[in-house]
Amino acid sequence: MTVLKQKWIHSKKAECDQHRPRRAEDISHDPARLSHRKRGLSAYMNWSDLRVFSDALKMLLPDLVYFPSVYVGGGLNNEAPPNQPIPIYRTLVDCLKDSTHGVLVEISIRWPWPDEVDSDNPDILAGNIYGSTSPWFDPPWRLPTNWSRRRRAGRRASITIHFRGYQRLQEITQWEGKDFWGTKLDESGRRLAERVPESWVFRFGCASFVNASYVQEDTDKAFFCELLLDLWRKCSTDLSGLYDAVTGEVLKPEHKNYEARYGWNVLKHGISGKRHFLTVVPDRKEDRFYATGPAAKQAKRALLSPDLEPFDAYDFIYPRKRLPLLSGKT
Repeated sequence: MTVLKQKWIHSKKAECDQHRPRRAEDISHDPARLSHRKRGLSAYMNWSDLRVFSDALKMLLPDLVYFPSVYVGGGLNNEAPPNQPIPIYRTLVDCLKDSTHGVLVEISIRWPWPDEVDSDNPDILAGNIYGSTSPWFDPPWRLPTNWSRRRRAGRRASITIHFRGYQRLQEITQWEGKDFWGTKLDESGRRLAERVPESWVFRFGCASFVNASYVQEDTDKAFFCELLLDLWRKCSTDLSGLYDAVTGEVLKPEHKNYEARYGWNVLKHGISGKRHFLTVVPDRKEDRFYATGPAAKQAKRALLSPDLEPFDAYDFIYPRKRLPLLSGKT
């Protein structure tokens, strides 16, 4: 895990160990007023970047569970299969690998309370207090206040995965409903994409997103959410560079993105020679082609990013035609 400094990992692990014994009942009073913090962070991540993030979380919080957010009211308007238990996974990558979900976009991440860790009840592990097997939902209602329900639902956040693998640049014909620039013919009648050596780009150009909102009065969830965001930042950077997609020449050594970040492995392969880019676009004169890579001063760090997963490891999860969500395996 060379893109993450071991000193940082050890420091955060010590903090996690201090928080591990905390229980839902440790903050029993119902605050008169809640201070909401809407927190989220975007980053262009490929499978190897997501694996680094997942492995680091496993090291810091081995008790974490993952499951499709649709089972707890998320999942971008999908509906959970009726009468199906929540499929529980122990790593983000394992949750992604299960193709029986059909279309898996939003994944919930939860750190169970100590009295829940050894449970085999998926509603308990997921903090699903309204689930059919939840011990907290049976009459009489055992969680009488909004605060007690919030605390029992616990330390939970989500990550929306927008990465869909890479596609061969020369095969793209449409992009966001319009003719792709690569299909345009130059003066010699040659497609513009054919003037670029064989290359691959992100199939879907959106960044993945960690949603880690919380209320400040719930200090346990606040710690968990800030930990996720801090790790997401460590696995990415807000700097990039522009390179000539044909010659590899540095065209712009540094650019700061204020809207989204870049995974280190995504940037690495802008200069690694494997020609898997985030994007490739022509300049105005259409005689040069820009590709995204690391900022020049961060190139060495990007090249240290491990290739933990194949470029298109889980492409089968995301069919081009949207399918209904199916139940997964536990």
